[in-house]
Amino acid sequence: MHPPAFFYTWCYASLFAWLGAFALSGWVNSGRPDIEVANKFRYYANRVWQSLAAVLLCPLTVTWTSVALVIAYFMGNPRSFEVIEKTAPSPRKPAPVLRKKAPSSRKKVSV
Repeated sequence: MHPPAFFYTWCYASLFAWLGAFALSGWVNSGRPDIEVANKFRYYANRVWQSLAAVLLCPLTVTWTSVALVIAYFMGNPRSFEVIEKTAPSPRKPAPVLRKKAPSSRKKVSV
């Protein structure tokens, strides 16, 4: 039994969208201000190269992120983690009291 054809269409569309997100990330991160660009051809060739490199390296990126998440999961709760205060403690202000609105005196009219 095979999945319906539209299932493959959605799978390929999501794959291309995922790869496109990495390509767009590479394109955006390789940009420079216009005043630094001397040769437009080399500038755009570099941006295309960076986009292709981002797409080619995306399996490595995803694998590394997944490994880090699995390791963090199995390490458990970081019990020894302490927040270091960088300023002198100050008295906390009380939270503002939110008042409820009074019920409206208007009568509801049903149509």
